Amino acid sequence: MATKEHPNGYYSHNRVMEIARGCKDFADFRNNHGSAREAAQANGWIDDVKAVLPHKTYWNRELVEQEIKNKGYKNKKEFREGSPGAYSHAAKRGFLDEVCKDMEVLGHLGKRKIYVYEFEDGYAYVGLTDNLDRRNYQHLNDGVSPVGKHYKKTGARYEWKIISDWLTKEEAQIYEDEMINAYAEEGWKMLNTKKGGSLGGGQREPMYSMEELKAAVATCTRRVEFRRKFPSMYEFLLRHHLKEEVLGHLPQFYMPPIYWTDERLKDLVEQCGHDRQKLREKSSFAYNAICRRGLIETFFGSRKVYNKGRTEQSAIDECKKYKSVKEVRENNPDLYSYIIHHHIRKECFKDMEKMEMHDDYTWDDIEAAINASKNLTQMRKEHTHEYRAALRKEEWRRELYHRLPSRKHKSNET
Repeated sequence: MATKEHPNGYYSHNRVMEIARGCKDFADFRNNHGSAREAAQANGWIDDVKAVLPHKTYWNRELVEQEIKNKGYKNKKEFREGSPGAYSHAAKRGFLDEVCKDMEVLGHLGKRKIYVYEFEDGYAYVGLTDNLDRRNYQHLNDGVSPVGKHYKKTGARYEWKIISDWLTKEEAQIYEDEMINAYAEEGWKMLNTKKGGSLGGGQREPMYSMEELKAAVATCTRRVEFRRKFPSMYEFLLRHHLKEEVLGHLPQFYMPPIYWTDERLKDLVEQCGHDRQKLREKSSFAYNAICRRGLIETFFGSRKVYNKGRTEQSAIDECKKYKSVKEVRENNPDLYSYIIHHHIRKECFKDMEKMEMHDDYTWDDIEAAINASKNLTQMRKEHTHEYRAALRKEEWRRELYHRLPSRKHKSNET
């Protein structure tokens, strides 16, 4: 494809700026409009181009503070999600807390605030949360909260108050319970249906009475069954050291220390026909016991050591028994592997190469392979030896190329 040429002076200032305004950023302009970029550099218009294109911001403290002011972030979470580059720069440079000192501090799993809903009809609800905005929304919109139910039922106006600073989990649990009691003593009708101190967010540990535990245990016959059916109860027993007290009467499965005796192993090996792989699949524990106790040779015999004591001269002498390389490869693969691995092919096969080339494969063999193949690629992959034999004689090679098309090199029809 010919490159389009432009006359001298084609890239004027206006044309370069028009191209720049059509780019998403300076990298797009630089990479996809090389001629315009060269014209801008030659004429000193690069600063004008950058002025109309978005480019990477190199943050400093002044720019970070300006970003926070312009975007009006209320807390660190909004800042991190809205301007990740500025947030990351402030965190790496160590002044994140300083630029965020006037922001609202969000809670987390280790901190809570106490709040209260005071309704004009004398009802109240005290709660704790790690995220005030989210919890307020949940109370009024999830349809389950007693606050939302009371508001929808009565339509009474309410005032939502934050009545504590950030507290630890333990402090928040105690203070919430105290405030519930205090509001009740002042005559408020409490909407709280549970005792104060629940942390929310799945953090409060489930509590079980001894009657509940014994009722669950009565449905099981073994400890492993109880652990599978009631995992949370089982964890509760472990955490409070009640496992033996509650589960002591249930039998537990364990394997005796001498479970795999020689007789038991022998019977299992015979069932598997002295096949290691079948034994592994049937019982990995039994196979591991055999290995651990050094009984491999006892049950499976000594492992065959291939090519032990074989030398180059012995390999040459062994090859004299065979007429062709193919015969060596098929009838004595260990010998063939030794020859290939030690690079002594010429020494071992020097008297049988011609026999393999001309005597092992006839034209009938090659023609049968040709008839079974759709193209040269298929024959080369599926009938490798016949393909190579055909290449060794000129007349066979011509016939091969004449009768089989090449998948890669097709003739162009006009």
